[in-house]
Amino acid sequence: DDLLNLKSVLTKYVNDYFKQVFNPNTEMELYITQSWLNVNDNGTGHHPHSHHNSLVSCVYYIDSYNGDEIAFKNPNEFLGNFKINSDNPGRWCVNDLKIPVFKNHLLIFPSSLYHMVPQRPSTLNGTRISLSFNTWFKGEIGDTKELTYLKC
Repeated sequence: DDLLNLKSVLTKYVNDYFKQVFNPNTEMELYITQSWLNVNDNGTGHHPHSHHNSLVSCVYYIDSYNGDEIAFKNPNEFLGNFKINSDNPGRWCVNDLKIPVFKNHLLIFPSSLYHMVPQRPSTLNGTRISLSFNTWFKGEIGDTKELTYLKC
């Protein structure tokens, strides 16, 4: 019963995010397609990856400690084939971004975004435990005039 309640709460948050960020003009609703637990002791991490066949991915941090983080990576240079050297790039122009994570926080991001969990240093306390999940949608997408309409 507690897990069903958690799924319901997480589904509500991901739909709130989707509506605020994308503001679709058709009826669309995201639902969780699969989920898994991640357990990271010191010395472990996750390789850079994205989540295929998902619109929005999420990580809910069940347990984390000061120093735990997630890193997002841009597999392409920010300006395509241009490289601008900077000792202190603005936060919107970086190719790698590390974000600290906190217990009981939910992180929501586009599934196509490359991310990784850096190897936990041996100096951290506890174990980093997170619940990750992917989503898909029910409803309508596209436009009949542009021949892109699809109902799922």
